[in-house]
Amino acid sequence: MPCISDINFMMPIMSPATAVAGFREDFDAAWEEGGLWLAVWHPFVTGRRARIRAVDGLIRYMMDKGDVWFATMEQIAEHVQSKVDTGAVSLAVDDIPYYSDKVKFERY
Repeated sequence: MPCISDINFMMPIMSPATAVAGFREDFDAAWEEGGLWLAVWHPFVTGRRARIRAVDGLIRYMMDKGDVWFATMEQIAEHVQSKVDTGAVSLAVDDIPYYSDKVKFERY
């Protein structure tokens, strides 16, 4: 299977249909649970005509499914903050970093 090298990471080149199928399954699972589905589409996923056509089809599928909110990260943050401000939710807060010493890296 042909691979491309991107920052020393090898990954197979998949057809647009194969790539979008995974996104669709993730979206469907989130939709069924009433959860958040966040897409990150890098140029190597969407930078070709056939790939962006497949993404367009996925977005149309999502819109047709209904009860979907397409929002920017800023809109999501404002929504969550409004829920916190009204007491509808409370958020867990993690203190980071989780470690107190320098991280040691070993080469293999």
